[in-house]
Amino acid sequence: MGHVALGEVKLLAGRKPVEEVLRESQLSHQEQLKIQLIIDVKSFAVDHLGLDGGDSYSSYVNIDGPYVSYALSAAPKDALESYLWHFPIIGELPYKGFFRKDYALRREKRLARKGYDTYLRGISAFSTLGYFDDPIVSCMLRYDDSDLVETVIHELLHRTVWVKGNVNFNENLANFVAEKGTLAYLVRRYGESSPESRHYRDVLADTRLFEKQIEVLTTQLETMYGESISREEKVRRREEFFEQAKADYAPILLQMKTERYKGFFERHTMNNALLLSYRRYHRDTSFFEKALEGDGADLSRMIVALQNLSPEEIPVTFRDP
Repeated sequence: MGHVALGEVKLLAGRKPVEEVLRESQLSHQEQLKIQLIIDVKSFAVDHLGLDGGDSYSSYVNIDGPYVSYALSAAPKDALESYLWHFPIIGELPYKGFFRKDYALRREKRLARKGYDTYLRGISAFSTLGYFDDPIVSCMLRYDDSDLVETVIHELLHRTVWVKGNVNFNENLANFVAEKGTLAYLVRRYGESSPESRHYRDVLADTRLFEKQIEVLTTQLETMYGESISREEKVRRREEFFEQAKADYAPILLQMKTERYKGFFERHTMNNALLLSYRRYHRDTSFFEKALEGDGADLSRMIVALQNLSPEEIPVTFRDP
């Protein structure tokens, strides 16, 4: 944990006020526009969604490299069950963050030697859940506009609502609010029929297709892992499911209108840790849809209601196995 605390301190120590960064004009015109977009989205999220903005995104940090940190996930090879890390304030998490990639790789190798599947991914933005005022990090400026809008709303939602010990619920809520909020922002800024709004609707349609494929695969694996067969047989048979999922995904790609999920199987080595990581953000949203409908389709009212939700009121489907 020491290097994480040190990394956070270094990150926060490197902050410069956004106004100063924009005034110095050391960034490209495109990067300056991205920063201005972040500021505008934050104002929208606070004023129209009721999110807690605090002083987040009022400062800027330039970092070397494409990511600010790395998240490591793990799972047994014969079960869709997350390896859990325990933290004193935020509870159990199915991933661990590292500011240094070499530390993350060393821990990944240790878990792999113990027989776990692992998945290590780079992180361009994250939330400290309101304990600190999160800065704009230079790697965020690589996002396209809709991804950047989504990211800002997603992370501010974490600052506003966080149910201790239930990452699946937190991440799915953040995704749900980010999608609804992003579309509302784009429509408000550019118009209902604008290219920006139409493109984002295509992104959402592709996301639903992707979610369905992941859910089909994970359901098949859960059924197979529950059978009374040996671990070796489960590990062997899962490779058949992975190959079939790749074949089934090919015609789905032809239906997609954006690039967001293209190349998924080519970019990744399929395993349980990867699937759980993606599933963590992509589950059935009917619980949130009903909550939103019950609050008159008002996202800000829904968020307030969910802030007061007790852990017992969270559906079992969001509890990490």
